[in-house]
Order: sequence, then C-alpha cells, then structure tokens
Amino acid sequence: MSTRALICYLDEHNVLTSTYNHYDGYDSGVGAALRAHYNEDSKAKEIANVGYISYLNSETGEWDAANTQAPKAIKIDRKTFAEQLYEHADGCWAQYIYIWDKFLGAWITIKVKEFSDMYVDLVEYNLQEKEVVTAVAEQQFNDNDLLDEIIDNISFHENLVKQEMIDVNTFYEEILAIRDYIKAVRSNPLQYV
Repeated sequence: MSTRALICYLDEHNVLTSTYNHYDGYDSGVGAALRAHYNEDSKAKEIANVGYISYLNSETGEWDAANTQAPKAIKIDRKTFAEQLYEHADGCWAQYIYIWDKFLGAWITIKVKEFSDMYVDLVEYNLQEKEVVTAVAEQQFNDNDLLDEIIDNISFHENLVKQEMIDVNTFYEEILAIRDYIKAVRSNPLQYV
C-alpha cells in the first residue's frame, strides 16, 4: 500500500513548489531520505522541482519515477496558509507534507489527516519558527527592551493560539511579520539604530 507525500520548497516570495511522492512517504521513509540527502537549500529546491517520484530511497537518496509530471507551484497567502496546504495535500491524497523552510534551514514534517488534525503540526511548525525568530532576534538586537518586546509579542500570540482565541493562520502571519522585520534589520541595521 502506498503512503503518499508532498515534498515542498517554500521560497522567499511565498511560492510553494511541490513534488508528489507515491511510496513510503512516512517520516522514516521519505522524511529520513530528505534529512539525510537533501538537507541543504539547493538540494531541497532540486528535489521539490522533480515533479513526480515513485520511490525515494532513504539509504541512498536516489529516486525512481514511473511517470513524468511537472512540479506544482502555488502562491501561498499567509492568511489562508493552512487551508491551502490542506487542499493541496488532499487533492493528491498525500498523508505527509515535507516543507523545506529556507529561514529555518530544515525540513518541516506535517502529518495530514483531517484539517483539524493538521492544526497541531502547523502550530508546532510555527513554534519552531518562534524559536528561530527569537534566536535571530537575540543576535541582531543590542536593545534589550526591543528584544523583550519581540519575544513578548510572539509569546502573546502563541498563548492566544493555545486558548483557541486566534487560529494558526493568524499566528503564522504574526511570525512571518516578525521574521520580515528581522530580515529588514539584518539587511540594513543602521536604519534601526
């Protein structure tokens, strides 16, 4: 029985490019292969642009394809990221989604069941981003008050998600806004002194 997966690359323009994988899409199969053999930006982009993979060998990283198919690229709207991701996975019966995030420099694993069940994985993904954003902020800002404000802002929104007062998309949007701000600071630090 096949375990389908999507192997995705999310770029700086919020375009999600994906390759469909037909067999062994679970975390110890495709997930292990991606982490072992495609764990850097150029390789992640390459595998996400294959289009169709029948089988990805977790030991060697080599893949076989019974069909040829172009990769699918969709423009992600930050406000509806979760819905778009679920719809994309549901359209090809994918049970796992692997997303290479350039900012994190890592593969994010999302188990697809029902949309409501993806919520937990998406929150975890955003919490991982929260940790990275916090770490980057600590390196970028000498102003402790500004750093505290950023961390408090992230924590505040995290608590709202846990209390189900806002949805995961809103939290994701907040994380991305903070990430964009930190990127702006990194590219032109003197402007923010």
